[in-house]
Amino acid sequence: MVSNLGGQQIVAVLTPFLLQLLDKRLAETTVSRHRNNLRTLGGELIRRRYDDEDPDNMNVKDALQQLIGADGGPLMWPRITESEQDSLDILRPGRATSS
Repeated sequence: MVSNLGGQQIVAVLTPFLLQLLDKRLAETTVSRHRNNLRTLGGELIRRRYDDEDPDNMNVKDALQQLIGADGGPLMWPRITESEQDSLDILRPGRATSS
């Protein structure tokens, strides 16, 4: 079972990215899209923690980097729409954030 501490660690890792978006004064729709993507990634991290044999030893930063990878966001299950997957894939390192 995933502890509340795991959820807090996920929030602590994802919050700086969202705050950075707010500092850039991007369009509300862009910030909203990225916030929704972070929610999706956080949910996927929690799902994977449930599948892990020792979820409390899972390093959230490492797990997030594995999820995003060089190709973008993970293929989500249950399936999401192609446009939702494309939006999630924009989080891959080195991709520019547009407004």
